[in-house]
Amino acid sequence: GLYIISTDGRVIREVTHGEQRVDDPAFSPDGKQLAFWAGPQSAFGGGEIYVANADGTGQARQLTTGVVAGQDADPVWSPNGLSIAFRRRTVDQSTAGNFDIYTVPADGSAEPIGLATSPADEQDPSWSRFGDWIAFKSDAPTPESPGNRTPRIWIMDNEGKGKRVLWSEDSPGPQGAPAWSPR
Repeated sequence: GLYIISTDGRVIREVTHGEQRVDDPAFSPDGKQLAFWAGPQSAFGGGEIYVANADGTGQARQLTTGVVAGQDADPVWSPNGLSIAFRRRTVDQSTAGNFDIYTVPADGSAEPIGLATSPADEQDPSWSRFGDWIAFKSDAPTPESPGNRTPRIWIMDNEGKGKRVLWSEDSPGPQGAPAWSPR
């Protein structure tokens, strides 16, 4: 379930969503809404992206329907509260699929748009303070190291342009999820 609790551990309310699994909750910048993924019990790595009122009123709204059923995850709000970036698993020739970064309007008014959709795995998006950049983790090779598939932190603008490795090629091993914005 998805619960709002106080710091003393008291349950304030449950946020209903109608699915068996839920994860990755993220408050909107004004604190009035939550984005999260939810799906069936078999949805281990994600579900569909939903938005719900944090005060428990109303029904959760489904924003996405994944290309591979139940594989959207890692939602994070843009600083202005108008968009949500997330990770989507897409079909490729591997058994695990391919992870890409998408955005979707928080009000559900349009379909998701792919921003980082290379054959590499891109995930864990995080918005810059003013929403003009998105940091993410990717194992994409670079022209300087075409055989290197070590996960590193990359950045791109909020339209998916200007992708580049943020940290040097000689970083000491795999890099984890960036934390530019609150989750």
